[in-house]
Amino acid sequence: MPDPPAAPIDDDTELMTPAEVQRELRISPSTLRRWANDGDIEVVRLPSGHRRYPAAVVTAIRRRIPDPAAT
Repeated sequence: MPDPPAAPIDDDTELMTPAEVQRELRISPSTLRRWANDGDIEVVRLPSGHRRYPAAVVTAIRRRIPDPAAT
């Protein structure tokens, strides 16, 4: 699969690692990769090629996911 396009990022934007995002959203690594490849979550590529995710985007997604503990 082709890599998603790199999003422009400000130096002061807080970024999260894939492991942090997976923990926060309670999703698998393959789900996160698929979301990134499909453009469903913004991804930032570091010069090393590693993926990072803007914390604000992750927080916005988390707010839309129902909390299973609340049921």
